[in-house]
Amino acid sequence: MGSESIPGPAKPVGRGVRRARPSRELTLKAIAVLLCLGAAGVAETTHIVVRGDNLSRIAKRNGTTVSAIAEANGISDPNLIVIGKQLRIPGNEPGPLIPAAATSNVSHAVAGGENLSGIAAMHGVSVGTIVQANGISNPNRIRAGQVLTIPKPGPPSVEDLMERYAREYGVNPALVKGLAWQESGWKQHVVSSAGAIGVMQVIPETGVFTARRLLGHEVDLNDLEGNVKAGVRFLAYLLKVTGGDENLAVAGYFQGLRSVRTRGMSPKTERYVANVMALKARFGG
Repeated sequence: MGSESIPGPAKPVGRGVRRARPSRELTLKAIAVLLCLGAAGVAETTHIVVRGDNLSRIAKRNGTTVSAIAEANGISDPNLIVIGKQLRIPGNEPGPLIPAAATSNVSHAVAGGENLSGIAAMHGVSVGTIVQANGISNPNRIRAGQVLTIPKPGPPSVEDLMERYAREYGVNPALVKGLAWQESGWKQHVVSSAGAIGVMQVIPETGVFTARRLLGHEVDLNDLEGNVKAGVRFLAYLLKVTGGDENLAVAGYFQGLRSVRTRGMSPKTERYVANVMALKARFGG
């Protein structure tokens, strides 16, 4: 993601690359292909090769493998890539591949005087959950010594967290999901070359701004929930200051809002916004 006050990082110089001549025709074709991918909702990102890049670093930053990138781009020699070449970074299809939150069970031996309401409150579940798990026909009749199975919800999934904070901050959940998929494929371990962290790809400086100015408390961007909370809250802020313009807010998330307002969207930003909006539609937005 971008930030209004954070310039793009300088790229290191390294070996294993050679310079390519720019081609307007090829560039236009590449843009057309990417726009088509975005319209189809494919969670595929791109990377433009710079000095110092190699496939191993690119794969690590994007949470994929060298062989996957080589295959996606028809690269015969993974040790030789071309400066200026735009690589396709393969991703997964969004949606059902993200598992739901797991559950685990605990046991509860009914003591004298207990009822299902009190037991449910004790374990933080509903009476209906206990009734269903134990096949109880009459919730008002349980006996002392009876051992009940109490289903306990596991940690929330990535999608659960995005939906929760989207509701809390008044953002379309489908927009949050689409943006997060474009940024990281919903992977918390992904760290970009600019230092953006996790599912929402929050830059540390943006995390500090969000924590101090928008949330009023510190957040750990390396923690899944803290990362999603900060990213969604910052997106909500961008939507507010852009008057609810989703395209402008998403562009600001990627390029930095100040840069977008003073320079306009770069071609890369335009492709990014198109992909996010296509993914938003795929997630029901």
